[in-house]
Amino acid sequence: MRSKTKVIISSFVLLLIVSIISIAVFSNTDDEEVKLAGFNNITEFYPSNRHTYQDDTSVAVSQAPSDLGKFGSMDIPVRQIQTEAGIVELDEQYLSFNFTNSQGYTWSSTVADPSMTRFKSAILLSAYNAKNQDPAPREVDLMDANISITEITNGFSAHIVFATFKIQLKLQVTFTNEGISVAIPSSSIKETGNYTVNAISVYPYLGAVKHDTVPGYMFVPDGVGALVRYKTRSVNGSYEKNVYGKDLAFSDKDDLNKDQALDAKIYAPVFGMVHGVNQNALFGIIENGAEYSSINVEYAGSPYDYSSIYPRFTYRSSYTQPMDKSGNTITLLQDEKNPFDINIKYYSLVDNDANYIGMAKTYQNYLKANLGLQTKATTSDISLRLDTIGIERTEGVLFDQKILMTSFSDYKNILDTLTSKNVKNIVGVYNGFTNDGVSWAAPNYKKFSGKLGSQGELNDLVNNYNIYFTTDYQKATSRAGGYNSYFDLAKKANNQRYTYTNADYSEYLLTLSKMSEVLKESVSKLSKDNIKNLYIKSMGSLLYSDMSNNVSLVDARNAYIELLNEVEGNVALSDVNSYLWGSINEFFDFPLYNSQRLTFDDTVPFLSITLGSSVNLYSTYANFYAYPREELLRLIDYNVYPSFIVTQESSNKLEETNLNHIYSSKYADLEEAIVKYYEFVNTPLKNVIGAEIVSRQVVENGVVVNTYSNGTVIIVNYTNNAQTVNGVTIEPMYYHVTGGEN
Repeated sequence: MRSKTKVIISSFVLLLIVSIISIAVFSNTDDEEVKLAGFNNITEFYPSNRHTYQDDTSVAVSQAPSDLGKFGSMDIPVRQIQTEAGIVELDEQYLSFNFTNSQGYTWSSTVADPSMTRFKSAILLSAYNAKNQDPAPREVDLMDANISITEITNGFSAHIVFATFKIQLKLQVTFTNEGISVAIPSSSIKETGNYTVNAISVYPYLGAVKHDTVPGYMFVPDGVGALVRYKTRSVNGSYEKNVYGKDLAFSDKDDLNKDQALDAKIYAPVFGMVHGVNQNALFGIIENGAEYSSINVEYAGSPYDYSSIYPRFTYRSSYTQPMDKSGNTITLLQDEKNPFDINIKYYSLVDNDANYIGMAKTYQNYLKANLGLQTKATTSDISLRLDTIGIERTEGVLFDQKILMTSFSDYKNILDTLTSKNVKNIVGVYNGFTNDGVSWAAPNYKKFSGKLGSQGELNDLVNNYNIYFTTDYQKATSRAGGYNSYFDLAKKANNQRYTYTNADYSEYLLTLSKMSEVLKESVSKLSKDNIKNLYIKSMGSLLYSDMSNNVSLVDARNAYIELLNEVEGNVALSDVNSYLWGSINEFFDFPLYNSQRLTFDDTVPFLSITLGSSVNLYSTYANFYAYPREELLRLIDYNVYPSFIVTQESSNKLEETNLNHIYSSKYADLEEAIVKYYEFVNTPLKNVIGAEIVSRQVVENGVVVNTYSNGTVIIVNYTNNAQTVNGVTIEPMYYHVTGGEN
């Protein structure tokens, strides 16, 4: 009853807002004035970290220490190593280095006049006292280590023995014209005492900047992308976020719904630092170990005087083990360390590539070489994602009820109508195509429901349009069969199931072997019904280990890639982690923001610059945009395509189901908005399909100029005032296109 009341109140508030803003009059270059609520409303532009701002283009002066061996009253031996990139200076005790790029700018992995040994150390090692099962790890730096160095081609190899922990490992670093490579082989890590490795931070102060002594920023891969500019901040703590999300195997929550992140996640194992915009940059890619890594950011002023960004790798974690039904627990340490090597590649970028755009292009090239990412085919118009709901199932008083929202023929009629209105290249998504509906079906998808129509009507739909059918093979529900609760459910480190507890049912995560079995069976059976293109929910973003079957995150990642090759048709995923970008045709629910932390200064479209020329990127449903005008401009700026969810029947029918959050979906009510929104976004973006962004310039706060490889220039004006750029006037909250069809 409470949820129904919330829906009613929310609907009333939304109706009131829409009634107010629909009064606004919009003036633009269109001949036809369409009064759409929200779309025609010119809102005030408020500068915030949701946007990108003008750069400080001051010349950066290197702050690298001139005497690497000076540390207080100590003189540390410094070795000169000849490499392809020139002479590298190496501190023989702490393995910090000075490296000079092709433009003569010196990067350092330490800071001038370091006050603590941690600022000089190549590695910070955190370890547990396994003998005492102490869940509080201790951290040491290389002051505690005995080191032997061997020079190798273009670099060095160091054998490191931490005296207190009796832990040893090998660090290998090479320097080339392309950049710096850092490696720690897992096989080199030996634990010979009472301590076991918890985590390793690698070169935590590479490129560190004291307060605001260097113009530039750190690039953080949070959400679509974030910048942290070099300055002093009065904040407590630092930033640490796991790449690909939290490792749920060590969650202490019985209900994993309570352990889901509320902010944006990290989709790609990358990070970067810019010293002087368009001058010098280092861009890091974690090539191995990403599944167990986190990106860490320290801010000048909290607790140290330096801003820095670096990766941290977790080999073991602690976890809570229930002891009895009374709720008593103990804390245990992970026994075997996570199986991975550390490999990080730092690309040295200079001149026009020394910025977040250059980083995105570097990563794009890396993905083309390593994931087989391709340039997408050129079409005359962009795509529109249009979801629908076929059947949803709900509990009745005596019997379960099946609610028919959109039949095959209904959906075909909707698509035909939109096509006749010049909404082209529709990518359809059919949710709830089995008798179990949308929320009861997982993981069983073997046959379409006859309630939706005949095989002939299904064929008529899929033979004329690009339709994906929604499945979810990682999760099983307590409402559906097809799995054995003793053998087919994956388990966390504490031997508990991965469980999501909802109001009247639960969801569980399947073992890798069971997921593989149901996916292959489903693909085989659905293909016989002419269902070949699949939208597989969860798999794009949900990476988990199965501790009871010794399936690591690396094992799971590799298996997902192989399983997607089993799909006969095309594959769509949502909220997609980077290791699957080479396996998809469509990227749904693409992020348009970062976590909007107070310590973030800018939002930048790093992900869309990386992927926009290769994969179709789609926003979340535009039905629910609070400020549609601003959101649509962001789609144009980021080269992302719009999405809607529609149904033949009113969404009121979903009020008593698990889909009651869909409060507006009736096609008849949304048709005008779909046509208008698509036209607004398609007009500029149809000119850059398959083209790459060459540059992105903020000429004034709120005014962005995007230049593409095919010569098209798209200017986006987020402000509520007309702006003039290069003699061209752009209306308030509008865009202008040159060099293409417009």
